[in-house]
Amino acid sequence: MFWAPPADGNEARKAYSRCLNDLVETNSQKRIPVEEFDPQVSTACAAKAQAFRSAMIAADVARGISRKSAEEGVDSEIVDFETAAKEDYRLFVDPPRKQEAQPAQQAQPETPQPQPEVQQAAQAQP
Repeated sequence: MFWAPPADGNEARKAYSRCLNDLVETNSQKRIPVEEFDPQVSTACAAKAQAFRSAMIAADVARGISRKSAEEGVDSEIVDFETAAKEDYRLFVDPPRKQEAQPAQQAQPETPQPQPEVQQAAQAQP
């Protein structure tokens, strides 16, 4: 029998990420309002998120990381995934508009005006 290293949670991470990506794609085709999409992010993929969380905690604890640190780490990663999904959705339904190219008004250097005294003195010299 061969020794197998503990699972690293990568498959669960991929499944969770795929679920969020599918959610973004499906809803962007429907173009539902952002206000309706955001709450779905934490609920639609909840089972995949929980599987990912459990797998990551188990893998981290098996590597000697404290359970508390493992939980904090994966919870932070889940928040990052959900935030990215929300941001991606916003880009799909409301892409940034290109600002119309307007020529920048460049400050024209002021042309120095000759001083009357200097002008008269220059004219007086041969």
